[in-house]
Amino acid sequence: MIKIYLAGKVAKGDEIGNVEDWRKRYADSLKEESEEELFFLDPEDENLDESDSMEIVGHDCSQIKDCDLVIVNAEKKLGVGTAQEMIIAKYFNKCVVSLIPENSHYCRKDLNMFGNIIEKWIHPFMNTLSDMIVSDLAQLQKDFPQIIRTIRSGKIKNISIIDEACEYYQAKRK
Repeated sequence: MIKIYLAGKVAKGDEIGNVEDWRKRYADSLKEESEEELFFLDPEDENLDESDSMEIVGHDCSQIKDCDLVIVNAEKKLGVGTAQEMIIAKYFNKCVVSLIPENSHYCRKDLNMFGNIIEKWIHPFMNTLSDMIVSDLAQLQKDFPQIIRTIRSGKIKNISIIDEACEYYQAKRK
């Protein structure tokens, strides 16, 4: 069984029950194509005390600790919680796959940065913390067997990626 944590936007306030249930769409899509038994962990839980920050953070961190794979829905701009979940996943040595559509907030073509044109720019934190990036659900389905092999091989980025980035930067600046 593969346990999957679906990281991304959580409905709040008036959004609850009034926005698309993207987690169900992702789960249905993967269950439809996968030969693996899949179990989905969901940060949305109406039984949690949303006024108790330690309970919320403990809940989400415990689910990430217990999962095999974190799939990040980056179809739209993300919040601070999802960014933290990516770091937490690396802390717990979990595979992170980010779904980032082409020409979206986190993936742009021909981006002008300080007079330099970057042909295909992917947000640096999304790119560095993700073990794999896919552009849509169809690609996620297609690449899912490879994702499972990566998880089972143990060849995933962990929290040391932060130290590696620091060392890379420092060596490049010498």
